[in-house]
Amino acid sequence: CVANHEKERASLLFRLVVDLIASMGMFGADQMGRSCLCTRFICEVLTVPLLTWKIWPSSYEHLLRNPLGNEKGGTYKAPPLVDYIHRFINMNANDVSNGRI
Repeated sequence: CVANHEKERASLLFRLVVDLIASMGMFGADQMGRSCLCTRFICEVLTVPLLTWKIWPSSYEHLLRNPLGNEKGGTYKAPPLVDYIHRFINMNANDVSNGRI
């Protein structure tokens, strides 16, 4: 069991990292840098054992929702988590295709 104050701290840090990655897209940051950060997020954060027990659901539900505006007939945009996975695969294409990942 994870204490509430520890869960709150972990949730805050998780949201800060997600917001940092999102802000890189809004402010036209270097795409390679953003891809590297997304890859590290997949490797180092999403692989934490029992992560969903250690943070509040509201911290990660943003990653699973489509960005605003998709419901109104605009162009479809994948949820942020799909973008992170796509960037991870692109950064590690050789290892993925060789079956090492």
